[in-house]
Amino acid sequence: MSETELIRRVEKLERDNRRLKGFGLATLVLATALTTIYATQSVPQKITAHEFDAVDDSGKVRVSMSVNSADMSRIQLYDAQGRSHVDMLVAPYDSQPLIALSDAKGRNSAQISVNQGGWPAITLFDPTAEVMQAGVMIDVATSGEPSIALYDAKGSPQSPRIARIGVSSSGAPVITLADANGFEMDLGSTGTLNAKTGATEQTSAASIVMFGNDEGHHVIWKAP
Repeated sequence: MSETELIRRVEKLERDNRRLKGFGLATLVLATALTTIYATQSVPQKITAHEFDAVDDSGKVRVSMSVNSADMSRIQLYDAQGRSHVDMLVAPYDSQPLIALSDAKGRNSAQISVNQGGWPAITLFDPTAEVMQAGVMIDVATSGEPSIALYDAKGSPQSPRIARIGVSSSGAPVITLADANGFEMDLGSTGTLNAKTGATEQTSAASIVMFGNDEGHHVIWKAP
């Protein structure tokens, strides 16, 4: 190899070395700049979307948050098999909030709701009924009257209450027992119609009143 050729190769190596040093320096500067940007970037205060899903490690949806085309806002919680067990929603047409809890078979087991008039209620459903049937309901009427109602088993959704414990807005307690034939017995303070005067009389907490199943629901026996 001639001396001229050797000098040319040495100069080429020096130029390549300078270019590599320049590239390395530029890469280092860029990496430092990106690190600084992401390190100082603040956490976003709000994320806006029509729907959001949270998934587990296998990619299955476990939490779903959405607002559908009918403007119903909804949050659902799922188990590992994809069954919804908690359903929280607000209906758009009447703004009634509702939380429904389902069992392992997907049947509605309990719900907490507030109706359009502001009447809050907790309902427990009969797990053996073929159709969704309330078993126990705890509620407070908008007039301020709290009550616990028990319904007959395996009946239709329109089945009557067979037992109820309540307190009137004036503080008068009453326990009501009823059967499928329409007969009823009230223990405690209840309103009865005076046949002679036509006025409604309030009995004491120590009274027992039995009502017939006729259209007028007349008193058939009472004490005292």
